[in-house]
Amino acid sequence: MSLRAPATGSLALVYVVPEWNRPTETFVRREVAAALDAGHHLTVVSLKPPVDGDEIESRIDLVHVSVLQTICLAAIGCLRRPVASARCLWSVVRLGRRGTWVPQVYAVLVGIALHRRIRDCDLVHAHFAWVSATTAATMSRLVHRPWTVFVHAYGIYDDRFIDAHLRWRLSDADAVFVESERIAADVLDRFGVETIVMRMGVPPDLIVDEVPRPTGQLIASVGALRQKKGHDVLIRSIAALPATTSLAIAGEGDERSDLRGLVERLGLHDRVTLLGHLTPDEVRDLLDRSRLFCLASRLSDEGDRDGVPNVLIEAMARGVPVVATHVSGIPDLLGEGCGLLVDPDDPDALAQAIKGLLDDSDGSQQLASKARARILTQYTTTENWALMEQIMRSLVGASRAGDRSQH
Repeated sequence: MSLRAPATGSLALVYVVPEWNRPTETFVRREVAAALDAGHHLTVVSLKPPVDGDEIESRIDLVHVSVLQTICLAAIGCLRRPVASARCLWSVVRLGRRGTWVPQVYAVLVGIALHRRIRDCDLVHAHFAWVSATTAATMSRLVHRPWTVFVHAYGIYDDRFIDAHLRWRLSDADAVFVESERIAADVLDRFGVETIVMRMGVPPDLIVDEVPRPTGQLIASVGALRQKKGHDVLIRSIAALPATTSLAIAGEGDERSDLRGLVERLGLHDRVTLLGHLTPDEVRDLLDRSRLFCLASRLSDEGDRDGVPNVLIEAMARGVPVVATHVSGIPDLLGEGCGLLVDPDDPDALAQAIKGLLDDSDGSQQLASKARARILTQYTTTENWALMEQIMRSLVGASRAGDRSQH
């Protein structure tokens, strides 16, 4: 039975992601859930082995193939579509650079290996402009379907991933989605590609009614323990605050030992806690217990940075006042009085902003109320999926019209 459906009915969509259910990418899972709730059929291609999830996996066709399977299936695919397959591989060799050839060639092979499995889909959609976009572009060429990509900061700012093939991928996509106006401007300036601003968000049921914040002095932060998150800056800011102020950081990463050493050197072992990885429910519990949420995002040495961290959206949805930094798309989220913004890598300014909110309960409550209202009107998964669905339907309709005109 064909997966293809009328443009006015359910769509058969293929999502390509680096790793399905990755803990730091809840926005992908939420978007998939919104598409499923809207009645669409989803095949999710995970380039890495997927992380165990929950009942949502029973509602999707989750696909992952091993390296050996990929090579075998890609060899068959190349025999069946030799010219198109060769062009896809040649584009990586010609436009890529040596440091990225191996993962990009493998991404093409996955697309060749799986293209017959998804040949009856309506549209292929990738998250991230890196290898998942290469796989999606390959599938699109081989099955003659439109493809789109949701570009996040990872992959367009990090110097290690920028080459001519990235510019080609963005130019080749039928639609490129980004998280904020500032990222849209950067993609246009860097790559000459027009994009569509598509807010990420949270399900409406995660947005709480307005309630007073806890009276304690607990500051929460959530994010991988990586340089671009600026956790070291946040820890230094805590040292400048009264001893009653404490910090809990949720997340894992390769900077754990360095951050633990910094905590010990500053004598903050009884005020700063590295919680490790938390489940989504545990993150929400942390937010609900916290007086403020703070994320000290910065540019990494390679140029990588946050886009619009989903945890900021979730904190705002839970009514938690937010302090963050002037990085990438964060000011688009927190502007107009929805949060406090300071320059990155400035622990003194961060400490002053935190102290100001802790000392002004009425002002922090007003800030949280404005932030919550913004999430309600602009950052829910249901409303944002409805807009994305409309765009996808128009691409599917145009593609089908083109198919008919050729017969």
